[in-house]
Amino acid sequence: MHGSINNNPVQLKDLFTVLPYEILCTIFGHLGWSDLILCMSVHPSWNALVPQFAKKKLSTFEFRPGSLSEAFYVNSLGPHVETITLHQLIDNNDYVNDVLETVIRKGCTVKRLKFSECRIFDLEKFLLLISKFQRTLTELTFELHRDQMPYRHIIAACPNLTHFACDLEDVTYEPTITMQPTLTNTSITYLSVNILLQRDDRLLPILRLCPELRCLVLGYAFFVRDGDPHRWPRPIDLDDIMELCPQLEYFQCNAWENEPEWVMHAANRTPSSGLREFITDHVGIYDSRQILPLLLKSQETLEALKIGRVKRDGRSWLHGFTPADFYAPRLHTLKLRSIESGDPRQVGALIRQCPALQKVSLHGRMASEETLDALTTCRNTLRRLSLDTPTTSDLSVIHAFKNLIKHNTTIQSIRLTRIDAINDTALAAIASVSSLEEIQLSDLPLITRHGMEQFATLIQNSRALKTLVVKDMQVVTETTLRALSCSTSLHTLELCRCGNLAEEGLLEFTDKAKYIEKLCIDCCIVPHAAVVQIRKRFGKGSIRCAPEHWPYV
Repeated sequence: MHGSINNNPVQLKDLFTVLPYEILCTIFGHLGWSDLILCMSVHPSWNALVPQFAKKKLSTFEFRPGSLSEAFYVNSLGPHVETITLHQLIDNNDYVNDVLETVIRKGCTVKRLKFSECRIFDLEKFLLLISKFQRTLTELTFELHRDQMPYRHIIAACPNLTHFACDLEDVTYEPTITMQPTLTNTSITYLSVNILLQRDDRLLPILRLCPELRCLVLGYAFFVRDGDPHRWPRPIDLDDIMELCPQLEYFQCNAWENEPEWVMHAANRTPSSGLREFITDHVGIYDSRQILPLLLKSQETLEALKIGRVKRDGRSWLHGFTPADFYAPRLHTLKLRSIESGDPRQVGALIRQCPALQKVSLHGRMASEETLDALTTCRNTLRRLSLDTPTTSDLSVIHAFKNLIKHNTTIQSIRLTRIDAINDTALAAIASVSSLEEIQLSDLPLITRHGMEQFATLIQNSRALKTLVVKDMQVVTETTLRALSCSTSLHTLELCRCGNLAEEGLLEFTDKAKYIEKLCIDCCIVPHAAVVQIRKRFGKGSIRCAPEHWPYV
């Protein structure tokens, strides 16, 4: 065979015909994006052929300042490019439009276009250029954008959009455009814009163009003073939004939350017959009395409810709530944060009407005896429980908490933050829950070193516990670390702001904790000898924010 190769030398240009498709995909699949670009610059034929064997990697291009000056980079563009990101193009007055002209000239099949921290000075030219992608462009995103944008003109220029997100640094006015948009109903299913568009009546006209909308995100406006007639003449009417968008399933209003995967690609999910998720913060931005009617209308389809920041002088979001009128069989996620008005007994009554609750997060006044007692009705479904800063240190809250977890066999995660009444006995009760996979303890002042040592000893026998996080508690002793090293199920240990950590305990833990895969020590005082051994086993990132008085960093 060797001789035959010498007699018939394989030409470099014939590589793609000699090797099978699968082998070529494997070869180019091992190369990084920059290496693939270099391969494409080898020969004009390679420029056309390489993308066929590395479609996923070469379908995405990112332009930064100076990218257009690199010939091999520009020459690598072509019909295989489907996703383009422009990042921090702010210096040259026409750089963004120059990039778009280049992309059009190279015949890219652009389906997803993202502008991150860019500036666009000639908006009319920009609108003309993006209209060239109208047949293929389905996702358009402006992230931390620095200029005002003509929303309706953009939507009109891209009639096939399904996902449109525009995150501006400020929303103050609608820029003047000489040409008038031709507006028709769109196919947009995901829309993310700033809630301040409502301030000068720009929001509802946009929503009228989106009858197929399934996911609506109205971005944060925390800097707006509620009730200021000059900045906020009237609140948003939730009923108007639901009427304009009858297919709406996900509604995030004046909040900032990481969207679930299905939100970004709603078209891939089976349509629902009503609202599935409602998330809001700073309820004062609209009339909180609209929340209860919205819940009553959506009770049969609602799956997640997250409400925050109802002021003490505001009207309760459950004002007039009657348990007999509400039953949410699908609601699995409930998060109530910084709600200063309303009776916790009403929240308890609502919880009792939600038999499928799996994830519950209660903060402030909502973390009460009444709500915890109500959660016992979900004892067979509850998976995750988070309690944060109850306004009372009454022992009744702890008794209700212990009663909730006493016979629970399904709960997998408990997170406790700034709870004055949690003591060593309550901590021992947590350790006895055999189904727990994650425990997070933060700023619990009544927990003693002895209590933490006892807790660490008890969880040695757990077969389910995988993650333990301890924050703002200087109770982790050498005995605690030694006990944790004996656990056969614990995979992740995080210690943050836990003060001095014993050298012997850390060294023994590093040596004997065979099942630990991740150790993270943040803002703690760690002896140098332990630092060396920990970083040697768990990596340099295992110890962060080194104090100044460490002998070495």
